[in-house]
Amino acid sequence: MLYAAVNLIMFQIAAAHPAGLSWYGDPWTAVTLDQLDRAIAHACAGTFVYTLILGVEALFLAVLDRPSRRSTVNTILACLVGVMYLLTLAVAIAVNPTTSPWRINDEYDVAMPGPDWYMPALISIGIAAFIGLTTWLFGRARGKDW
Repeated sequence: MLYAAVNLIMFQIAAAHPAGLSWYGDPWTAVTLDQLDRAIAHACAGTFVYTLILGVEALFLAVLDRPSRRSTVNTILACLVGVMYLLTLAVAIAVNPTTSPWRINDEYDVAMPGPDWYMPALISIGIAAFIGLTTWLFGRARGKDW
């Protein structure tokens, strides 16, 4: 949810107040603002897909957190799903829908008119998720209730 929230806040800031020059080195015009709106809509769709995948993985983690007679199997499955969650989050941050590699054959990205805190915030979310999930999985594997 934090990933989606940071992206949506950045989209609102980028769309409301594009600062500096456009992608082509000229001031923002109606044409480039229209391109920005389309790029933001495309990035919102990509963010939704990533958030949906992360939500499903988090749901699996919540289901696997229930006590079971087969605690070893549940612990192994929880660790595997946790690793998949972290890998998906890492991919979502690295191949972010706001950057130009996401949009093939386009020379612009949505992050350019966005705020400076955007990428550090995404990286901080990834680090916090890694620390929290690792702590939870380590405690679960040891059999302690944290």
